[in-house]
Amino acid sequence: MPDPGAGVTALVLAAGRGSRYRAACAPDAQPHKLLASLNCAEQSGPVLGRTLQALDGLVERTLVLLREDDLALHQWAASWPETSGLQWYSLDSDGLGHSLAQGAAREQPQRGYLVVLGDMPFVKRETFQRILACIEPSRLVVPVFAERRGQPRGIGSAFRASLLQCRGDRGAGHLFEPAEAPIDELRVDDPGVLKDVDYPVDLSQAIPRPVHPS
Repeated sequence: MPDPGAGVTALVLAAGRGSRYRAACAPDAQPHKLLASLNCAEQSGPVLGRTLQALDGLVERTLVLLREDDLALHQWAASWPETSGLQWYSLDSDGLGHSLAQGAAREQPQRGYLVVLGDMPFVKRETFQRILACIEPSRLVVPVFAERRGQPRGIGSAFRASLLQCRGDRGAGHLFEPAEAPIDELRVDDPGVLKDVDYPVDLSQAIPRPVHPS
């Protein structure tokens, strides 16, 4: 059986400032949302760690995009176990779209990209696998739960030029509205595709809120 992750690079976006999370934190809480521990029985550990664990071994390469001045996250990354195909990339970013463009500039995968938000730790490993199996150079893949589009998204390698043009906080959402190419709307039994971590209350599993478009 073909490896669904062959020829695919995961771009893990972890260069945000998390200002809303910090503003809502209690004085004694972890102020960095990607390093905060999840508060649910099914999962534990820091947000970004859980995201990376779900991805581990599924793709050919994983590029985690970090801000150059995020010293806390760099220190944490230095303690993360060495994993084949996993790289950390420091950048100076003015928003999600700018990070995405810089990540795409470093990677030219044969089939395409799996764009992953680092603050979405509740996505099931099975969901990643199903999206990966659908990625092809000229196709776009988006998971759908409860009739709502979510994350992560598969973007074929033919759209690399469009990714390189992303700027500011605007990500690759324009590729999905209206379609420049066939879009696979993949129905999944996974509310995690709709749940990101913007506030401390989001560290526990609950009814998903809409994620911010990318």
